[in-house]
Amino acid sequence: MIDMLSCVAAVILTPKYAPLNTVLGNVDVTKRPETRIIRNPKSKYFLFTALDCDGGHVVAVLTRDKRTVDHGEFPVALSSRLTTCVFRNISIGDHRLKVTRTLGEPRRRKKLGQLEVHRYFKLFKNGDDQRYLVNDYVYKQNRLIETAIHYESVPGCGETFDPNVFHTIL
Repeated sequence: MIDMLSCVAAVILTPKYAPLNTVLGNVDVTKRPETRIIRNPKSKYFLFTALDCDGGHVVAVLTRDKRTVDHGEFPVALSSRLTTCVFRNISIGDHRLKVTRTLGEPRRRKKLGQLEVHRYFKLFKNGDDQRYLVNDYVYKQNRLIETAIHYESVPGCGETFDPNVFHTIL
């Protein structure tokens, strides 16, 4: 069973952009995690991890909202140690202002009804390999309700990933 107690995150510091996170719980999206759901039966939180397109698209999502996990059948592991801590002392339930004070202003924002997504991202190049690291923070009534980390190859699966197009399920 994965130990979700730690809130230690891999941090990429860039002078122009807010710090980006590659780890949610102890799932590192750069390490090709298996597709599954980790659920805390007490808090009702889910940590959904997915590896798609042979590693071209990797995502980890921490949420209480079943809309994220209701679109498929995935292996489920239970862990009472699944934490709501996201990154740099940011936790699910925190106010939007605390998150932006900690991370800085997002590069993109999107609103849909009561939900608002703040996106932080950067393109990393390693020879011919290019990947976007994307951190999405989803708010409802100014409270953090979900976070997602994407690690996307460019191009990936025959299409180019565009960080301006929001893939977070709203």
